[in-house]
Amino acid sequence: MKKMFLISIVLVASLFSYKLPNVEAMHDDIPLEDYKREQDFRKANGLEYSKEAIEKAMKSEVASASKNEYGIELTKKELEILQRNDKLIKDYKPIIEKALKSKSKNYTLKDPKLQGYTIELIDIGSYHIDTTDGLKFIISLSKVNEETNKVINLLTKEIPKEHLIIKEVKNSEKELVESYFQINEELKDKFNEFNIMNISVNIPDNVVDIEVEQLERGIISKLESRFNKDIIRIIQGTSYAVEERATSRQNIGGGLKITDSLYNCTSGFTATKNTNRFLVTAGHCNKSSTQTNWRQGGSVFGTEHFDYNGNYADIGLLRVTSTSRKIFNGIYKYSAYDSNYTSWQTSINNLSVGDKICVSGQKTGFQCGTVESKFSNKGS
Repeated sequence: MKKMFLISIVLVASLFSYKLPNVEAMHDDIPLEDYKREQDFRKANGLEYSKEAIEKAMKSEVASASKNEYGIELTKKELEILQRNDKLIKDYKPIIEKALKSKSKNYTLKDPKLQGYTIELIDIGSYHIDTTDGLKFIISLSKVNEETNKVINLLTKEIPKEHLIIKEVKNSEKELVESYFQINEELKDKFNEFNIMNISVNIPDNVVDIEVEQLERGIISKLESRFNKDIIRIIQGTSYAVEERATSRQNIGGGLKITDSLYNCTSGFTATKNTNRFLVTAGHCNKSSTQTNWRQGGSVFGTEHFDYNGNYADIGLLRVTSTSRKIFNGIYKYSAYDSNYTSWQTSINNLSVGDKICVSGQKTGFQCGTVESKFSNKGS
C-alpha cells in the first residue's frame, strides 16, 4: 500500500502537523487556491512549480488519475517519480525504523484521561523523509558510540547511498518530545499572553518551534528566558484562507463544515458503539455544555458527548441523534463523499516526518503535503 494517508484535518490535531509552504506568486488565469495547492505539493516533492509546469500538468493525460491519487494534477513523468518514491519508502522505511527503534524508549503520556497511553521515542537521534530534492532518508544522531556505529553500519549496507544521509545533531527525538510536553504544560494558559499560534516538534531542524503572530522582542526575550535556547526556536506563524463545505447532507461523514451556536469545525470521521452513532471532531470545538446542539447545513444532527483537548490530543465526540441523518464512512473531497480513507493508522508511532498525507477540512479544502511534525499544539 502506498504511503498516502487521507484523514481529516481535525484528527489528533494537537499531535501532528503538516507543511504548507508560502505562496510566492499569484496568476490571474489560475484560481489562487488551486495554484497554492499545486505549488505547495510540488515544492515538497521536488517538482517544478512554475505557472507553466502547473498548466502543463493540468492538461496531461494522467491529470485526472493523479489528482485522485495525490490531490493535484501531474504529468506522466511526475506521477511515475512519486509512485517510485512511494515504493522506495515502503521498502526501506521498515529497515530504518527497526534499526533506530531498537534504541528507543517508551514515553507514557501523563494525563489520566488518556489512561497511560504510551508512545515510542528514539533515544539516539531521529529520522525523517525528504523529497524536496530526490528521495532522502535523513538519519540524525545525537549520540556517537558503539551502538550508533552499529546502526550506521547496518543502514549503509541496506539503504542505497543516493537515498541516505547521516548527520549529527544536539537533540534526540526523545529529548525534543519531552521538551515539547514541558513547554506546553508551562504555557497551557499563556497562549494569548504570548500570542502563540502553534507549538510543534520540528525533526528536520532539530528544534521545538514556537509560532507567534508577530516577532516582538519582548515576547521573544520572555520565551528564551524560560526555555533552553538549544531546543526552542521562535518563528512567525502563517494563516490560511477558508473554504467551506456547508451544504446540507443527509449522509454525514468526514470533511464537512459543522457548527454549534459559537464555533465552526470540521467533521473527522464516524464511529459507533452498540446502537449509538458518533461523529469525531476536534476536542477544542466542544467549549459549550454537553447538551449543545450541533448542526450541519443549518439543521441539527446531534449533541456534544465527550471531549479532550490537552497536551496529548485534541479530540471530541458528537453523538448523532437525528433519525433523519445517516452516518457514512467516507470523506467530502471535491463533492459529496467522493473519496475513502486509504489506510488506518492506529498509533502515532506509525507516522514519520516526511510521510505523504492529505487533509480535507472546512478551512483547508482538500490538500496534500507531508508530515512536518508528529507533535504539534495550536492551542485554543
